Amino acid sequence: MTLSPGTRLGPYEVQSALGAGGMGEVYKARDTRLDRSVAIKVLPPEFSADPERRARFEREAKTIAGLNHPHICTLFDVGDHDGAMFLVMEHLAGQTLAGHLDKGPLPLEQVLTIAAEIADALAAAHRQGVIHRDLKPANIMVAPDGQVKVLDFGLAKHLGAQFALQSDAATVSVPCDERGLTQRGVVVGTLSYMSPEQVESRPLDARSDVFSFGAVLYELLTGRRAFQGDSPISTMSAVLRDAPVRVHQVRADVPHALEAILDRCLEKNPDLRYASAVELHADLAACQSHLAAQRLGISALLRQPRYTIPALAFLAVLIAAASWFFWRSSQVNWARTVGMPEINRLLDDGRSCAAFRLVGRVERYLPSDPEIGRIRQNFLRRASFLTDPPGADVYVRDYLDTAADAPEDYLGRTPLEKILIPAGLLRYRIAKPGLDTAEGYIASAVTGALPDRRVVKLDAKGSAPPGMVRVPAQKPIEEFWLDRYEVTNSGGYQNADYWKGPFVRGDRTIGWEQAVADFKDATGRPGPATWEFGTFPQGQDDYPVSGVSWHEAAAYCESEGKALPTVYHWRRAALLGMFATILETSNFAGHG
Repeated sequence: MTLSPGTRLGPYEVQSALGAGGMGEVYKARDTRLDRSVAIKVLPPEFSADPERRARFEREAKTIAGLNHPHICTLFDVGDHDGAMFLVMEHLAGQTLAGHLDKGPLPLEQVLTIAAEIADALAAAHRQGVIHRDLKPANIMVAPDGQVKVLDFGLAKHLGAQFALQSDAATVSVPCDERGLTQRGVVVGTLSYMSPEQVESRPLDARSDVFSFGAVLYELLTGRRAFQGDSPISTMSAVLRDAPVRVHQVRADVPHALEAILDRCLEKNPDLRYASAVELHADLAACQSHLAAQRLGISALLRQPRYTIPALAFLAVLIAAASWFFWRSSQVNWARTVGMPEINRLLDDGRSCAAFRLVGRVERYLPSDPEIGRIRQNFLRRASFLTDPPGADVYVRDYLDTAADAPEDYLGRTPLEKILIPAGLLRYRIAKPGLDTAEGYIASAVTGALPDRRVVKLDAKGSAPPGMVRVPAQKPIEEFWLDRYEVTNSGGYQNADYWKGPFVRGDRTIGWEQAVADFKDATGRPGPATWEFGTFPQGQDDYPVSGVSWHEAAAYCESEGKALPTVYHWRRAALLGMFATILETSNFAGHG
């Protein structure tokens, strides 16, 4: 619905259009009763056509209107015009945070001020059980005097399929139910700022807003999005799996305390985040006070008369110490009550790399805790990574994380001697420009010996046999190449050169022609026993070949210029000692 200037919506007279988007059309209007400027948002007609949704929104609008807070855009009224619902809000001058970010990252002091005010607004809403669901720079207004106002609380839940789906390719939408779940299992919101649970259409609570806040804070500090892919799917994958580049790697002036707050906000697991913005705001305020005290002390020393310097310096130190102590206490409490139990849970689930990352965070706040010492002793081991040539980057991840984009931990550049790694079964990836990437595993039992010290040879780009991986030497077996996938669908039944024999039936040796006559498919043609008419069953192009004898398998290998591995080669490559672990990622009794 498009409104022209002069249109009356009850006591509100439209003056001009301010903008339009998935949330609806926004107009500047005059409240003729109170003689004040207001903003009117006309919701999409599809929304207004659903009586149940309208009634539910009108009920919850009372709660949203009750969010009377200096950093929340106030909702004054809800009305109806020609069957279309509209919202009446305070009219705000200024620019959205998205507009400010177009110019790049903001100064640290300004970032802390803006972040603290956003968190203050979220904290007020969370205390009343209201979550935002679509926190992003475009929904945050910065007034000319610098005051922050958060817009559109709770609208994402109600606008459903009409919400978003704008020109931003990373914005999606679908209907959602009372819990914030989508009725069709899809998501609502702007992808780069969504929490993992929002991407997966799981129930939401205040911790989802905390994650979105973290994504906004990251962008304020770095000028770039924390999670951004080339497509909606890749952006969703980044939110679910990837860790953004560390802030201190992008700008050096970010305090450790602020980066720790950001890390906690962006935890993939909601249980590791702040429970709500209330505690988050307290930590930000402490960090802000600490930074202000430091700057106050320095500037005061530079400009004040000599007799005031000791007092101001003491005051600055006192404020800084108090704010640091408050922040530190909250982090220690988090480490004990949330971090430590989560480490044990991750270890129980066999996710030692994830536990390894969390140990590093918890250890910052509990450096002398005996429980941390016990965990380190029980599940950390030392290993060496050497390459020929040296200077390659080494990454590891949990063996059971089979997704191509599973998070990796960077260990460093070779040679790496006796570095700490998690105990258990890990996949490694070793990369160096101009050379083929080497992949493999390293197994370190919790109570077993240290992983062996070996040199991984890196081959020139494209020189490795296609589809094969190098298996490092381990006495008495020299290094060898092995097909990455064990079998394929191709034959060689008509060529005697591939069949090495001897063929033994009972107590006598028979010739190739007689032996191969027995290797028939279900229709009597040459081939594996499970095939028909000389080919595999329809739809099984990528299935492992079954129903073959050792002779048939050996003949196929000969046709490819290779050989079947011996039991010793297979044992070297197949992790037989970790069979129970790797079974979880195998395809036994599966499809494809």
